[in-house]
Amino acid sequence: MRALVIEDHAIVRQGLVMLLRESARFARIGEASNAAEARELIMADRWDVALLDISLGESSGMELLRELRVLRPQLPIVVLSMHPAEHYAVRALREGASAYVEKSDPPDHLIEAVLTAARRRRYITPRVAELLASELTVASRDPHERLTAREFEVFIRLAAGRTVSEIAEELVLSVKTVSTYRTRIIEKTGLRNNAEMIQYAMRRDLV
Repeated sequence: MRALVIEDHAIVRQGLVMLLRESARFARIGEASNAAEARELIMADRWDVALLDISLGESSGMELLRELRVLRPQLPIVVLSMHPAEHYAVRALREGASAYVEKSDPPDHLIEAVLTAARRRRYITPRVAELLASELTVASRDPHERLTAREFEVFIRLAAGRTVSEIAEELVLSVKTVSTYRTRIIEKTGLRNNAEMIQYAMRRDLV
């Protein structure tokens, strides 16, 4: 099998590569440190599975996930994240990911997720299964669940106390674009200002 690791932090990326090699299931393991490298490798070769960090520094892993699903619809993608499953798991699966694994999970969980995805099957942890089940009851969804992936990224940063300018720099967006996202967040959640966003996020352990 051939696996592509997409992770912007060199030390973490090398650790993931070593972990996959130790499983002795992969004949080739490619490495991409950013979205541009990932696109190039995806188009240049065929891979059995990709392991994608949801935070890629200069770009959004969620946006790259959507793009890769268009470039290579049949490619299984395992999303790896430092964020709890409550933050992005359902969104990632909705966008076509085969699995969502937290960086705090045991290494054997990651290996199992990658191998399961490579067999064209989804790997669902009990926690993610619980979140998916709650999605079936639309009435029980919290307001932040109405946000798109990008809106949620902006929302989390606003709730963490970052300014619009800081968010624009982090996400490589214009200040005007971030302000537009903020307006949409207010409209969709009913939260009137940043203070209410902070209180809301803290009550739900989102930050």
